[in-house]
Amino acid sequence: MSKVLFGLMDKKIVLVDTETTPKAKKQALKEGCTTILVAFLTDELREKWINEVEVSMADFEGVEL
Repeated sequence: MSKVLFGLMDKKIVLVDTETTPKAKKQALKEGCTTILVAFLTDELREKWINEVEVSMADFEGVEL
């Protein structure tokens, strides 16, 4: 399982991107994301993203700051 970039707006995942470079992180912030995380895309996170369910920091495994 590879890590992906998550862009959060408040407590919802609004962006998932396989590009995790600093440039991609800056672009996500420009697009209005309030939090940027790089973590594994688990089935649970994928479902929360698709269904626009709120997330918390506890939902993320293997977070890379």
